Amino acid sequence: QQTLNREIWVNQSRVIGVEFDQFTNRETFYDARRTPILIVAYDQSGLPKSYYPTNGYPVNITYDRFNRVEGWAWGPAELKYSYDRHGLLSEITSQQDGIVSFVYNDWNLVSEIGLASQRKFVLQYDDAGGLRHVVLPSGTRHSFSMQTSIGFIRCTYTPPGSTRAYLQHYSHAGALLQTILPGDGARIVYRYNAAGQLTEVVHGDGRSEFQYNEATGMPSTVSHTERELEYRWDFEYAAGLLAEERIDYVAKTGLSNAKFSYEYDSQLRVVALQGRIGGQSLPTQAFAYDPRTGRPSLIGQFRFSQPAQNQTQLHDGTASFTRTVDGRFQTQRMALAIHRLEVFRMEFSYGVHGRISQTRTYTRNMAVNSYTNVKNYTWDCDGQLVGVEAQEPWGFRYDDNGNLLSLTYRGNTIPMEYNAQDRIVKFGEGQYKYDARGLVAQNAREERFHYNTQGLLVRASKRGRFDVRYYYDHLKRLTTRKDNFGNVTQFFYTNQQRPYEVSQIYSPRDGKLMSLTYDDVGHLIYAQVYRHKYYVATDQSGTPLMLFNQYGEGIREIMRSPFGHIVYDSNPYLYLPIDFCGGILDQVTTLVHMGDGRVYDPLIGQWMSPDWQRVAERIITPTRLHLYRFNGNDPINVGHERHYPEDFAAWMRTLGYNVGNLVPQLARDLWQPPALWGRPPANPVALNLRRPFDNIPTMAVESGFLAHLNVRRMSDFEQLSAPPRSALKCDVMDPSPKTIGSDTEPPFGKGIVVSRTADGQAIVSSVPAANAIYRDVYTSVFNRSKLLPFTFVVHNAQQDSFFFVKEDAWRATEDRQQLKRLQGQVNTTFHEITREATVGSGPAGAANGGAGSSSSSSSSSGGGSSSNTGNYLDVKIHGAHAIINLRYGTTVAKEQQRLMHHAKLTAVRKAWHREKEALRSGLTTALEWSQQETDEILKQSYANNYEGEYIHDVNLYPELAEDPYNIKFVKKKGATGGAAGVPNSRRRRRRSTDLIQEEEEELHREADC
Repeated sequence: QQTLNREIWVNQSRVIGVEFDQFTNRETFYDARRTPILIVAYDQSGLPKSYYPTNGYPVNITYDRFNRVEGWAWGPAELKYSYDRHGLLSEITSQQDGIVSFVYNDWNLVSEIGLASQRKFVLQYDDAGGLRHVVLPSGTRHSFSMQTSIGFIRCTYTPPGSTRAYLQHYSHAGALLQTILPGDGARIVYRYNAAGQLTEVVHGDGRSEFQYNEATGMPSTVSHTERELEYRWDFEYAAGLLAEERIDYVAKTGLSNAKFSYEYDSQLRVVALQGRIGGQSLPTQAFAYDPRTGRPSLIGQFRFSQPAQNQTQLHDGTASFTRTVDGRFQTQRMALAIHRLEVFRMEFSYGVHGRISQTRTYTRNMAVNSYTNVKNYTWDCDGQLVGVEAQEPWGFRYDDNGNLLSLTYRGNTIPMEYNAQDRIVKFGEGQYKYDARGLVAQNAREERFHYNTQGLLVRASKRGRFDVRYYYDHLKRLTTRKDNFGNVTQFFYTNQQRPYEVSQIYSPRDGKLMSLTYDDVGHLIYAQVYRHKYYVATDQSGTPLMLFNQYGEGIREIMRSPFGHIVYDSNPYLYLPIDFCGGILDQVTTLVHMGDGRVYDPLIGQWMSPDWQRVAERIITPTRLHLYRFNGNDPINVGHERHYPEDFAAWMRTLGYNVGNLVPQLARDLWQPPALWGRPPANPVALNLRRPFDNIPTMAVESGFLAHLNVRRMSDFEQLSAPPRSALKCDVMDPSPKTIGSDTEPPFGKGIVVSRTADGQAIVSSVPAANAIYRDVYTSVFNRSKLLPFTFVVHNAQQDSFFFVKEDAWRATEDRQQLKRLQGQVNTTFHEITREATVGSGPAGAANGGAGSSSSSSSSSGGGSSSNTGNYLDVKIHGAHAIINLRYGTTVAKEQQRLMHHAKLTAVRKAWHREKEALRSGLTTALEWSQQETDEILKQSYANNYEGEYIHDVNLYPELAEDPYNIKFVKKKGATGGAAGVPNSRRRRRRSTDLIQEEEEELHREADC
């Protein structure tokens, strides 16, 4: 028997040690002073049976005879697990919440999740085990699909009650190529350099361009342009660390520039921040770190101390913030004292699983008056908040899908109604309206909202009351707010660890600067404007409750509903926009801007836009599946996790140790350049460079040098632990689906691959297992044809349309005979088009981006007739998710010009349709139309004196050719309203009307086919 020791040293100093005693099967983790942090006891099989954290409740784990977890207990918390005869997790039992059950299909994939409330969620799969549907208790369903297509991987997600999908195209290397939002086809296009780095993000409203240092690969410049906002963001580095960043706005924006500089210590941690906003220099903000825990020991003027093992204190000589935790390291007490007089205290009581059951808030205003506010919280067995007992009680009622059916306040009940897509349509007597993408366009107060292509809120207005505009940076962070009274507010973010944390708020109009300071967990504690100093008392979620001046006087008190809506504000004129959960409150609209560009409505506890991106993450926790609801209807315990920490890294965080500060080489951001496009998407393809929605680990190919480096460096704390975990054994405690997205057949069938050479030729390859008829026909017809370098997305993003060209029309007869072999298996149509009719005939479903007319007749159009008369022959092959278009007798250049011409007509028509629908519904439009123009649009679907033009060059970004968000309305030349402009206007109008009518006819023919 022996004792094994491992230690981590940084800069000749020991920071962490691990000792494993083989005799007692105990593993002890030490800090720099050799003080035990955590003791782990293992059984004879090498499984952890107990965790003994310093100054905390021990965790005890029991196993059955097959070494499966039977249950665990951590203080008052306890869970028990049951398994079926195949060894799969079947039940999780809680004394407080009841039983959550799992049912499996014949392939041992979870097919039903039953909650303690008897709600059931059904999971359906394809034959390959890919998740196809999640059926909700109401019968509606979330749908996922994945298809290997020509040049990309196509992933779709269709929300409940909708036929319009959220679509993403990925390269086979895992890079996101484009995103198409549900509804009217708003597109976001991504471009990369040869090294796989993101270089452009383009959408109808704007464009972000990213440049990198050739020597280091680090980002050097971001150029961002959108409507009414343009800036250049430059980065400078020292030894790979960000040393300076400069933000320069274009003069016409009227915004102030900024510069921030960072200094680091020998352990690569920020120790000083300096900056300048407009003409004002920021005072140097200093940082220091505890060498034992890695936690901050100094943040600006605040120093940290630890009066007791379970207590931390921040103080600046005037105020002190104290936080005390319990045996499960949950906040038990928070207090603020100014000049040694306690002016605020909040105490928490918890239920069995760590949900807050009671809060007691004590407030004193310089010993003049003090009061206690007690709130008791009630939850249902699924963790949804159902009631608050307080001086002003609240009650909530939900349906089986998680929609809030009614809220009760002061004895008054407000009912709500929802549609099949789980969107609120009625709040009391007020109506909610949505745009085509499902974003809230009008709320119950008749306030109107307008969004850009990315779904970010860019305008909020109410006639005769307010008109507010919002602007965002390339990370989707709110950077500027402007209103109709001329007020301009800029927001700046300088915390590299928490990039969505507002650090400065600046008004360029009057030079007013507000600097904000946060504690170690990201809660606001201090704000300074000129010489005015404010100390902020927050709740457990970082929501400000009271503001005090440096004399201890309470100068602002805010009371909110449980979901964050302000019901009382003692001093609303004192501007401090940090609000619910640390978001940015707009006092005019009462909406809260959160990270990642999402906007939250605290009145109803919902997001203004659906969360399509992260649905795949939440499948195994169906209470979080709702696209609009906030935190599974639990606004009190944001970020709460009822499970115990399972590995050393999680224990370190729980115990208050900052691993990244202690051992900087373990921080991921030191080995990867910073993300330039917001938070990583939930889709694992962008994170792990593998197939979308696929959670199965795969083998990766990398250079020998990089492999050598990865072996030499320690990538995580798991390598410190003595008993290694199996890399092959599946975790039965995680029944989540391993593959998200049902596998759909490729455009030419399984086993048939189409690639495009540098000169545009299509090469058809196949494997022996491919369908023999498909292989012969497609190889004969499409091999060596020309494949156009773009695709269109048609039929509400249900299908991709590909375009092939053969210049020799005489091949049509032979190819047609080949294609007839597919009859009965594939829907193939032929159509002959006279050359004189090509201007008006349009592509197959021109509005849909198809090629050629879409007549379903296949008996009158032979290749001989095309060859003799000089006509075109169009062939269309219709698949479930793709349309293959082949045109004979034309060139690639001509076909591309023709398709682009009709794509523009389609985009313009869709843009006018959006305007018409917005006007009809009384919503915000792209332009402020006069009454005459409004009547014209409502009557004839366009305004006489305006025409649509592209915003971005579709030759560079052909994906945007059919995007109505890439269209802007401009006044026609000579359209002054005078007599001289009338004939020209009428001619253009007549021609435009004819083209639109032709487009509609093509659409009808396509639908018939």
